[in-house]
Amino acid sequence: MKKYTFYTITTVVDIGDGVTGSVKNGEFTATINLARLVDTIQQHAYPMMVSVTSTEVHLGRDGNDSFYHLPAVWGSCKVTTFKFSLDVDVDLDINGIPLVLPVHVNGNRITKFSTSGEYTNIAVTKRTF
Repeated sequence: MKKYTFYTITTVVDIGDGVTGSVKNGEFTATINLARLVDTIQQHAYPMMVSVTSTEVHLGRDGNDSFYHLPAVWGSCKVTTFKFSLDVDVDLDINGIPLVLPVHVNGNRITKFSTSGEYTNIAVTKRTF
């Protein structure tokens, strides 16, 4: 039986809703940041069973920082979750990937994905079945 690895990426960076195109009315949308992630993933395999959701949370309350694997320093913000599976188990190297469309979260300007440090803005978890 073939094994699949299911990945969950959580981020405070606006990566769109997974439905809106990367360009709308001649302007970039937040989905262009999602496109950067997908480009990195496709270096290994094509993602299957894709889901993009977002929710407003306070990362400093109720253990949300542990649940989303993001630091409490972001406080109240929108967290987007991108889920997909691959038919390979790989370590995704997304640290330092520059955003096409920089974002501001609680007064902090984010210009690239960061997977470590006090201002980690993206986390990857995975499980292979």
